[in-house]
Amino acid sequence: MSLRVQDVYSDRSILLTGSTGFLGKVLVEKILWAVPNVRQVFLLIRPAKGLSPRERLEKVLKDPLFDRIRENKPHVLNKLVPISGDIMEDNLGLNQHDMQSICDEVHYFLLLKFQVSIVIHSAATVKFDEKLRDAVEMNMV
Repeated sequence: MSLRVQDVYSDRSILLTGSTGFLGKVLVEKILWAVPNVRQVFLLIRPAKGLSPRERLEKVLKDPLFDRIRENKPHVLNKLVPISGDIMEDNLGLNQHDMQSICDEVHYFLLLKFQVSIVIHSAATVKFDEKLRDAVEMNMV
């Protein structure tokens, strides 16, 4: 039995790490385009270069990659929920409010007897001389 992308992600909430990176941006665009009825996409984004996670997301969404979304399905952009965090910190560096938002979504699906929570981990370091321990830890979230 083969499943379509829409069948897997429809009415589900997703937590995505690495959404400001090359692969992460492509994943966000593809999910929003192919599955317009995805429930929410929580984007774990580190504050960086003096920008908040929301500001970083706004910068990402200006990329030409998102042109067809902005032109044809701009309403799906409201499904993106930037949350401040860091995969290298305990509890992903989430503050209590953001942790509660994610837990509420998981609880919602458990009540409806959905058995799949979707987490896509695409965060990575771009430091090619990273200590091996740090590189391994980043990929063992």
